[in-house]
Amino acid sequence: MAPSVVVAQDVAAPASKDHASFRELFVPACATTRNATMRVRRDGMVRAYCTVVDARGFAITKASEFDGATKIECELADGSRHVVRAGPVDAECDLLLLDLRGIVQGAKRELPAIRLEAEANASPNVEVGNFVACVGRDPEPFSVGVISLLPYTRIERGMARARLPLPFKEESRSACVGRVDESPFARTGLQEGDVIESVDARAVSSARSFHRAIRRKTPGQRVTLEVRRGVELFEIEVEVEGRVDRSGRRDPQQSLWGRLSQVRFGFPEVLQHDAVIDPYECGGPVVGLDGRFLGVNIARVGRVETHALPASLVRERARRLIERMKVQPAKKDSEKGSKSDKTR
Repeated sequence: MAPSVVVAQDVAAPASKDHASFRELFVPACATTRNATMRVRRDGMVRAYCTVVDARGFAITKASEFDGATKIECELADGSRHVVRAGPVDAECDLLLLDLRGIVQGAKRELPAIRLEAEANASPNVEVGNFVACVGRDPEPFSVGVISLLPYTRIERGMARARLPLPFKEESRSACVGRVDESPFARTGLQEGDVIESVDARAVSSARSFHRAIRRKTPGQRVTLEVRRGVELFEIEVEVEGRVDRSGRRDPQQSLWGRLSQVRFGFPEVLQHDAVIDPYECGGPVVGLDGRFLGVNIARVGRVETHALPASLVRERARRLIERMKVQPAKKDSEKGSKSDKTR
């Protein structure tokens, strides 16, 4: 028997695709995927969604929302909160792996998860103009939109361009640090004569290649520099700056359209759609009308411009993160919070 199909012409069109009655049309499409979606809290506040990518207890979320977090909790369907372990980070995709194996051990059952292998082999039909739904914890999606651009690479744009104005020795062919004792970088621990070997594990061989690597980042993002001092190799973490707005005005996008994601450019590949989401709603899955997993929302970048990591990229990077995590022992879920309300 052929599956039923929702025909748009059979439904009276509401005033907007954000209208509740329109979102209700997507309830069947979200039915399975919402079970693999959780809210993630940082120090008690909801900061993102996470998508369970392995039933044995692994999920991915937006990494930059949890920089420096002292406590990360996942909120289950019943409202209960469980402290989870932060795993490795994919800085290029801004993905953090969450270790939920303690929850699995406590419940003595596996978690509902996105079927990454099945989705990768099914070649989801992704075309400009197709409807997409942003899946949360409720039966209906929290936002609906259409695909506006097929997967592509976008490195930087206008005011999002990043910089890290380290002083370098002009006569040196390597990325050799110049005088820093009177600069803001003195407090980082860098010294004159230090040589920057890499930025987030990306090798640099000169001041020019250093700045090129930094321009791939986003203002406010924290990066790890590998530094050589004589025979000693060590790492330091610094925050990337943005171009100085000499007018003293705030980015007009922020005041007109609401908050944008702090880390919103530099991803290897993105699927662009026009569903309006808040930065704290990143990390959750995006599905098509047929319920097929299309990707993970990773950044709000404009008024009606949201970027998602495509399903094929999510599959590849999630597998890498899980392999890195599996060498570490599971940590039992030793702390459980009280039931939470549904407010954000």
